[in-house]
Parts: sequence; structure tokens; C-alpha cells
Amino acid sequence: MSTLVITSPGGHQVATEEILVVSQGLDSIGSVLADVEQIVNHPGSSYRPDGYQVTRARLSCAVDDVSWLRRSLVAYTQQVAEQERWRTTLWDSTRDHFGRALVWSLLGQAGVRGGAPGATLDDAAQALRSLDQPYHPVVSTWEVDRQEGVGISRGVAERIARIPEGSNPVRIERYTIADGSSHAEVFVSGTRTWSLEENTDPFDMRSNLALVAGAPAAATMVTERAMRQAGVKPGDRVVFVGHSQGGAVAATLAESGRYDTKGLITIGAPVGSQPAGGDYPALRIQHRDDLVVDLAGQPLAGGHTVVETDSGAVTGDVAGAHSRDRYFQTATRIDQSEAELLSQWADDLPAAARGQARWFEARQDLSLQELSGGEAAGEKTTQ
Repeated sequence: MSTLVITSPGGHQVATEEILVVSQGLDSIGSVLADVEQIVNHPGSSYRPDGYQVTRARLSCAVDDVSWLRRSLVAYTQQVAEQERWRTTLWDSTRDHFGRALVWSLLGQAGVRGGAPGATLDDAAQALRSLDQPYHPVVSTWEVDRQEGVGISRGVAERIARIPEGSNPVRIERYTIADGSSHAEVFVSGTRTWSLEENTDPFDMRSNLALVAGAPAAATMVTERAMRQAGVKPGDRVVFVGHSQGGAVAATLAESGRYDTKGLITIGAPVGSQPAGGDYPALRIQHRDDLVVDLAGQPLAGGHTVVETDSGAVTGDVAGAHSRDRYFQTATRIDQSEAELLSQWADDLPAAARGQARWFEARQDLSLQELSGGEAAGEKTTQ
């Protein structure tokens, strides 16, 4: 099992979990030694036992040694961060070659005008405008199930486990916390229909490309509509969690400014070009062998903590590397980690609460899309 490689917010430091834990230990030791040195240098009486000066000198050396080790580790993690930026740059051409091949295939299947072997993901996103049927999604959402007395998630893995799979792509949980305010957690699934052909599934490739282009995506509309139906209002506290396309939706809503975002977790999501810029903890988990995470283009530094490792899937098992189950295993390791950078993201979240969970299904209404370029654009609700 490969180690967890952690990138700090802003991308200034990159280190393995073990190095971060050692660095934390040196911080603690340095703090204790500094306190002891303060006492030794400023004793409460004039009495000086034999060997006092020797002890004082050795203590000063120990403080200096620990400080040097700590600075050396920090410098090492910064050098690794610089190397990682070079690695990303070198990987760009390979990643773009794969991305272009995938995009060309998708554009060809959909009969998009201008599809060519040199097409990029951005080209594909712009190609939404040249589809035979313009992309102006109108969506319907409806509640399919609810459960009372649900306990709030503890940690990363439990939140990953609550991301829906297959049907009912959005799960909304609402809690009333100790101060009487509302706290919501939103879980969004990934792509369900891998086609650019016109279809009724909002979680399709058109939504993926709209998210890359920064255009209104059906999947985002569905999720926000489900939030409103569940009683989540603008300004409410919300934690967003998503897998794959759902991660891109979660990142979009977290950054929208419409909610008091308290956390963002994405797994296997093409969100590298969507850096977290808000004042909230963001955790991006990705597998080195998961091809999907690289499809958004060169990653940009932001306020998120990035955790990267191998999926453990058999070589060449693309679906396995991208699966929610594999990411759940990685999330379990994150919860068990002693690295403070991986535990601090949840410091401001409720430790315990019970509330209500609701599940939502949705569809695109193709018969209304020809009207959606004007005032009719947007969403309708089915209850």
C-alpha cells in the first residue's frame, strides 16, 4: 500500500504523511525545550547547582538542533512542491493527449461540428454551442425517500460512504445544531450517462463539459433545486461532498457565495482548475492511477489540501481506480492519520447531531429545452 502524499493549501509544501507527522513531533519537542530553556535561563532563585552552565549550554544546543531539523524538513517539503510543479508540467502533454483522444471520441459519437483529433477539453466545452440541440437544460427534481434521526457523519470516510451511487444522485441532510442554527450536508454522485447525445439524465457528459466551460450545468441545477426542496436556504451552513462529476458540482456550489460553506470534500473529481478560494476547509482526494482527475487541465494552487495515493486497483483497471469504494478505503486511511493537516479541516464541524436525510432523483425535460434560452430557462419542481 503506497503512502499518502499531502499537498498543503496553496501548494507550498508537499510531503508524505510520515514526514508531516515527524515535523509535528519536532514542533512539539521544540516547544517543550523552549519552555524549559526559558525556565533555566530565568530561574526563580540565585541558586546555581553544579553543572548548571554545562546543562544550559547543552539545552541551548538541543533547541538549535531541533529548530534546524524542523527548518530542514520544511525546506525539503518546499523542494518537493517545486518538483511536483515540474512533474505536473511534464505530465501535461501526456494528459492532454489522452484527454484529446477521449474528447475526439465523444465529439465524434455526438456528431459535433468541428470535432478533430486535436480537440481539447475546453474545445469540447465550447462545442456545446454547436450541438444540434443547444444546451439550455431544464430539469425536474423530486424526493424519493427520507429518513429521520440520522446521525451526522464523523470523519471523511463516513461522508464518502454517503455519496449516492446509481439512482437518486443527490442526498441532502439537515441538522439543527447546539446554537439552534441549521447545518446541511450535501452529497452528489458522479456521471451516470457517458454520452453527449441528447438524453433525459442530468448527470451526463453535457453536464461535465458545461462544468468545465463554467456554463450552467444540469447536474448543478438539480443539486441546488434539491437543496431548496430540502429546506436549505441561501446563507445556511453547508458541507459539500461529491464524487467525480458530483465533485465538480460540489466545488461549484461551495464557491458560489450563496451559502456559508463549512467544508468541501471531492474524490476522483476533475476540479484541478477549480481552486478553492473561499474561507473554508477543502479536501481534494485523488488517485494517481485515476485518469478522470486530470481531465480538467493543469491543476491550480488554491486553498484546498490535496491527498494523493495509488488506488490499489489492478494495473489498467481504470474503473476500479476511479470507484467510490477505492476512495472510501483511502478516506479511511485519512481518518486514521496522525497528520494534523488531515484532521484540522473538520475542527469547526458539529461533533454530534441528529437530523433528516432526503434522497432526490431528477431528469432533464427535453420538450421544454427549446424554450429555455429565454425567460423559461432554468428549473421546474416535481413534488
